[in-house]
Amino acid sequence: MIVEDSPVIQVLLKEILESDPDISVTRVLSSAEEAMEALEKEKPDLITIDIQLPKMDGLGLTRHVMKENPVPIVVVSGVAETSSVVKSFDLLEAGALAAIEKPVGSGHEDYQRLRTQLISTVKLMSEIKLVTRRDLTELKGVIKQSGGTISAGSLKAIKRNKIIAIGASTGGPTVIQTILKSLPEEFPVPIVIAQHIAEGFVEGFASWLKSTTGYNVKIAENSKSLESSTAYVCPDNFQTGITASGRFAITSQEYINGVRPSVSYLFESVSKVYGDRAIAILLSGMGRDGARELKLIKERGGKTVAQDKESSIVHGMPGEAIKLGAADHVAGAEAIADLLRRLAQENSKTQG
Repeated sequence: MIVEDSPVIQVLLKEILESDPDISVTRVLSSAEEAMEALEKEKPDLITIDIQLPKMDGLGLTRHVMKENPVPIVVVSGVAETSSVVKSFDLLEAGALAAIEKPVGSGHEDYQRLRTQLISTVKLMSEIKLVTRRDLTELKGVIKQSGGTISAGSLKAIKRNKIIAIGASTGGPTVIQTILKSLPEEFPVPIVIAQHIAEGFVEGFASWLKSTTGYNVKIAENSKSLESSTAYVCPDNFQTGITASGRFAITSQEYINGVRPSVSYLFESVSKVYGDRAIAILLSGMGRDGARELKLIKERGGKTVAQDKESSIVHGMPGEAIKLGAADHVAGAEAIADLLRRLAQENSKTQG
């Protein structure tokens, strides 16, 4: 089902999607109200939603869908206006699975890239089965370590860290938001985030995180030093690593696991530079990006965390890591945030 008020974009979306033999567009609707009425009678495999709609906007429609009868939702947004990009992450917080850029006409140089992105995203997201509305900020996970909770001794063992590296894909933004929201402004170590994200959305993602968490969030820049009390988001369409001198090394190196930025690339770099002074966290996402490199960090003495299945929208990446024995701890979203809060408290006591 397509929910889009622009007749031109309606036609373009329908033509592109139906050019794939596996996709059938059942409805093209211009308003949230029409969509809610249609959803009382039928349940599509997926809905694409525009942010700006007459009367009730895309956020209101997303909240309604996720509350009444959850269906996978992909936000199709323009990227020219920063406010629209930031708003798209409000829809992800409400339960949408992904946000991508609106396609352009066939004569445009970006047509093929955006066409491929639209089709692949719709097909991948349609496979995710939503049972209930997932509000990750309300999920109370239990940190597990050999069947028990993390001890004071474990906290002492990880308080020497110099970096926290986080990798995520589908379902990751709201968990990252939960983590950053829980941290004090003066958190003692830098945080680096590799989030799979559609091209053109990274600035909006960083702005959304900063405005909704109050934490200092920046986009990583080549050759810049890492600073404490700051979370850095890897730029889209580049690979981000860390040099031995503690600076960002951002390159156009090839795709790894089909993505840029790759969690694997970041984690491997972190394992080499920081070794046993690294904490790495692998969150919700499709595929296996970062799983083997999480194990590499563990083998080099760093501490590793994988998100649990119960709080993950998609348990692919953390699930692969758990299978490999790469995770010291398996935890829900809130439990991961709590671990870092306690870590900050331990550091504060030590420095005091």
